[in-house]
Amino acid sequence: MTANANDADNHPWHIGGYDHVMSQEDQLEQLYSHLEAHFPLPDFTPPWKGGSGDPTAADNYSAKLMDRITQSSMMLLGSAVDHAMPGVAFTDGIDVSYPGEGLAQFTPAEKTSTTWIVSFHSGGWWRGSGAALEIQWQPEVAAVANLAGVVAVDVDYPLAPQHTVADMVAAGRAAISYARANGAEKIVLWGYSSGAALATLLADESIDALVLTYP
Repeated sequence: MTANANDADNHPWHIGGYDHVMSQEDQLEQLYSHLEAHFPLPDFTPPWKGGSGDPTAADNYSAKLMDRITQSSMMLLGSAVDHAMPGVAFTDGIDVSYPGEGLAQFTPAEKTSTTWIVSFHSGGWWRGSGAALEIQWQPEVAAVANLAGVVAVDVDYPLAPQHTVADMVAAGRAAISYARANGAEKIVLWGYSSGAALATLLADESIDALVLTYP
């Protein structure tokens, strides 16, 4: 039999009993392809650009994304790897309280600092509250607070178009004042996407640091 000229470039097929190590890039590509095929994105268009203005579908997609990533990882990449998301892996012992309207406070199991985090979710100014806030975003805030040994206050700020940016800034300032009144010696503002923009609007000489994720 004559060998094909391309045989040297072809990957051999193996059926069963074969250990294969995939690069992280290949793993990510497989996960992305699986999620894209089975969980199509809903409409994330904001209302001022022609969207419906109802954030429910987009928020529900975001809320379920962590579980979908975990499940897909276990199916595609195997259960021998720890696929736990940060909001599951690093929140043991965290205390959760709700000290005021729109505020969720996460006190770590071992508080090691008088620094407080004030955090702001993503969502393009019009979504990110509701299910997405509770199931996707706030567990990550809790994990960061627990790992850092600091108290975090997450702000469920008012959203457009029903509210203005000034309303959002006012909610952020109220959260910062709450943190100061309850023992925060340093304040770190952490925002994701539009939340990062809001954190930037709140930054002044009284703020000690900014952490901006996808600003």
